[in-house]
Amino acid sequence: PRIPLENAKPQSTAAFGSIATSLVALKESPFRANLIPRDMRYRESRLQLVPTYLLVLLAICMGLAFLAREPYQNAVYASRLDAEIRKISPQVTEVAGQESELNQLSTRSRALTQHLQNREYNLEALRELARVLPSTAFLSSYSYQDGTITVSGFAQSASEIQSLLESSSLFKNVEFTSSVTRDSGGKDRFTLKMLMEASQ
Repeated sequence: PRIPLENAKPQSTAAFGSIATSLVALKESPFRANLIPRDMRYRESRLQLVPTYLLVLLAICMGLAFLAREPYQNAVYASRLDAEIRKISPQVTEVAGQESELNQLSTRSRALTQHLQNREYNLEALRELARVLPSTAFLSSYSYQDGTITVSGFAQSASEIQSLLESSSLFKNVEFTSSVTRDSGGKDRFTLKMLMEASQ
């Protein structure tokens, strides 16, 4: 229906602007005038973007905090670890000194024990030699080292001395270390090496 503009009452002319504005979108027209009062027109306010900017900034801050979290925790842990190391360092040094002293005492103890053990072996070996060797034989030298006994001496028969020592329960692997020679008195000069059973 047509709008009765010709016979419109004077009090109705105030609505013509609103009616014309609402009809502009229905048809292309060179008429582009905005008849809405300036203070009533729609305007985009930049303040409405402030929450968006704040959310973006908050997201960036949270991302940076997440990325920096692990390195920061590692740095804090390393700092605490260094502090603990510095704290117990004097105690560790003291314990290390005590351990070194204990090792020295242990070495001395083993050496003393070995010395006493060798002394017992020597006494036992000498008693056995005195028991086994005949009265016609005598020793000119005796040595003991790490369970090995070496004796030199003179006897009527060097092979007899070897057999007597082999028959002892204390000695084994009795053997000559050099050739047997005979002195001017007719006795064999010998050097024998043997192992002690008790030292094995």
